Amino acid sequence: MKMECFSCRKEFDYEIKNEAEANIVVCSHCGKEIFLSVNQNAQNVSISGNDSGSVKARHGFTTFWLFFGLIVNSIVIILMLMFANIVSEYIGFSRFDIFLQCILSLAVISGYILLLKWKKIGFKLIIASIIIDFIIYFIMSLTETGRIDFDFFSILTSAISPVILWFVLGIRKNGKSAWEQME
Repeated sequence: MKMECFSCRKEFDYEIKNEAEANIVVCSHCGKEIFLSVNQNAQNVSISGNDSGSVKARHGFTTFWLFFGLIVNSIVIILMLMFANIVSEYIGFSRFDIFLQCILSLAVISGYILLLKWKKIGFKLIIASIIIDFIIYFIMSLTETGRIDFDFFSILTSAISPVILWFVLGIRKNGKSAWEQME
């Protein structure tokens, strides 16, 4: 007989060897166990459990990317705090600006942690942090003449990073993306 797997959504053949009350069928594609209840004449089969929503799984690259973002932002905080004097002297950030950047990096780190815990609010927190950072950077880049003097590359990387994250969260594993499984 044929059935569709809950997890990978592929059809596979199975056979009932024992006509007891419950049988376990294993998908030949993904290895997921599916519990079946079989009646006496083995003609009616009802699936009684193991929905794919019960076990969440994300693609390995998605997990790598989330940990990469977590580590990079942690390093940024450490470097900003270690070299605060150099940053304030050569880049022109005040101590308050450095403190603000560290707070925003902590918010981004919190966003990555929430994404690792399957919470969509983490992505919104990252977006909000980037928008606030852009506004602060814009205000800081205004010169005394009213001209805007900022680094286009910094703005571009800040704008592209959440787009890349959005696509990475869309990578599918077992027929579902991380987005589809988040709360």
